[in-house]
Amino acid sequence: MIRRKRTCWTAILLVCVMLVSGCSIWPGQNDSSNNKKVALTLWYWNRSIDDKLIAKAKEKFPNIELTAQKIGGDFKAKLKTTLAARSGEPDIVALNDWIMELFPSEDRFYNLYDLGAGDVEDQYLDWKWKQGVTPGGQMIGFPMDTGPTALFYRADLFKEAGLPSEPEEVARQINNWDAYSAAGEQIKEKFGGKVFLTDNIGTVYNQMLSQGTERYFRPDGSFIGMDSPLVKQSWDTLYPSSKKGCSLMQTAGPRAGTQR
Repeated sequence: MIRRKRTCWTAILLVCVMLVSGCSIWPGQNDSSNNKKVALTLWYWNRSIDDKLIAKAKEKFPNIELTAQKIGGDFKAKLKTTLAARSGEPDIVALNDWIMELFPSEDRFYNLYDLGAGDVEDQYLDWKWKQGVTPGGQMIGFPMDTGPTALFYRADLFKEAGLPSEPEEVARQINNWDAYSAAGEQIKEKFGGKVFLTDNIGTVYNQMLSQGTERYFRPDGSFIGMDSPLVKQSWDTLYPSSKKGCSLMQTAGPRAGTQR
């Protein structure tokens, strides 16, 4: 939640369960002095927050006038520009795993620890919780999900390509990235370059990196780059596939599988 005004706001945090930590007015509790609604603005991008969840939040907290704005285009760039201008920020904003890029702007956010977030910290995965905590110990982002990854695939296309089609068989045979890459090449060859395993090889690369504890920088800020065994392994696994006519990349036609 962005610190835009030095007044006392009620904080709405949209998560699987709705947590509210306020300064003076709690949802469901009327302000006897003026009975006015608390006006809050939310920025999010398409599918980052379920629209049905936003509707439920409005029903759950009738004393809050929530204006939810679905921002198109480059969401992160617009948010950073607005923060730099120190004008026009929303009260609440959806963030992704690039939240650490906003740590230098922590003064533009409320510290959620001051709003009682620490009371429920033990209900969340430690690594996910820490993603929203700056090096200085300020919590600027509250966890909404853990982004689990799975392989969704077309059983009929897998079978036609000579690959296993039953979930147990797929899990047993395609159980590492080399096997995944080989399956992509087999699918491409079988269907003459009209069917691909995934629509974006860059996404697969980032998923490989997410399996490790380090990417391009160490906790002390020093650069790792290609000295990282995981970065090198990820590149060496996917780059040959991309050179073979983008065997994992969809340029046209259906997909046999996708990562999410």
